[in-house]
Amino acid sequence: MHDYNREHAEKIIEDIFKGEYIATEEKESKSYFFVSYKHKLYDEDDDRAVRVSVGPLVFYKNTGEYKLSGTGDILRDTFEGEMKEAYGYSDEPDSIFVKPLIPEIIAGIQRRRYVNLLDAQFMLESLNEQYPGIEDAIRQLRRDIPYSEYFIFLSDNPDHYKAVKTLWDSFGFRYHWVENDLLLHRSKE
Repeated sequence: MHDYNREHAEKIIEDIFKGEYIATEEKESKSYFFVSYKHKLYDEDDDRAVRVSVGPLVFYKNTGEYKLSGTGDILRDTFEGEMKEAYGYSDEPDSIFVKPLIPEIIAGIQRRRYVNLLDAQFMLESLNEQYPGIEDAIRQLRRDIPYSEYFIFLSDNPDHYKAVKTLWDSFGFRYHWVENDLLLHRSKE
């Protein structure tokens, strides 16, 4: 058995993620240490902090190796249930997912100063009864528009544009036209 070194794990995380993420907590199982991390600037519920297909840093006690886990490791259960046990995960759903209400979404947006994709989808879905078809109006069709900074809003219905502008105004974010596309700013800055 090899000894786990917290400082070495922190250095690996810093190197892998170019200093943007820091180690937050570690969970120990019989055969592993699992080291979680978070973005230095953004909260965990912020799209800008999300790392797709990447799990915790894993220290293998039997070999002394540090390895960044991925979705494949989790799906194949490489860690033989030890990760689930260490983090308290269950195969049973905790509860039924309930979409957040508009005031809750707006509070999250104002706290983060950023609109996540699910925020926009849930808000537009909530407007769909009054404005049929509005929930399908956000697109990413232009390579020259950075998706992390803007949503592209396209609709044939002028009332949809009025509704989304009113919505964006309600949390104080900007929008502007580029050619025939309405760009909704995702960030307060």
